[in-house]
Amino acid sequence: MTIREAIDRVDVNNINQYSEEDKVRWLSILDNLIVIDIYSRHDRNKDEEEINFKPYTTEDIDKSLLVPFPYDELYTAYLEMKICEANKETERYNNAVTLYNSYFDEYSHMYHRTHLPKFTYNHRVLG
Repeated sequence: MTIREAIDRVDVNNINQYSEEDKVRWLSILDNLIVIDIYSRHDRNKDEEEINFKPYTTEDIDKSLLVPFPYDELYTAYLEMKICEANKETERYNNAVTLYNSYFDEYSHMYHRTHLPKFTYNHRVLG
């Protein structure tokens, strides 16, 4: 899913006053969290490029987001959650955050199952 596709999907179902720039920033925050919380804990497969995350700008609108299909619904859930949060719609926010968390957990669990953790060597002197 590209940044544009995520924004377009959310805007169809959620009339809102937030700019494309706001939504790109929110998606940038989410992908940065994915890099920190998920990818940085694992050795990357040889066919995956190393992730050195740089925040998105509106110029990156056609760039692909990090999470692949079929797990990419977490992006639309995240944007809906952020819109509800910004609008101070507590009940809708609670529903949206529950949905987002389930998508994030599903992707996180799959990634942890299918990628080796980074090996860290702790040197301890016995004596």
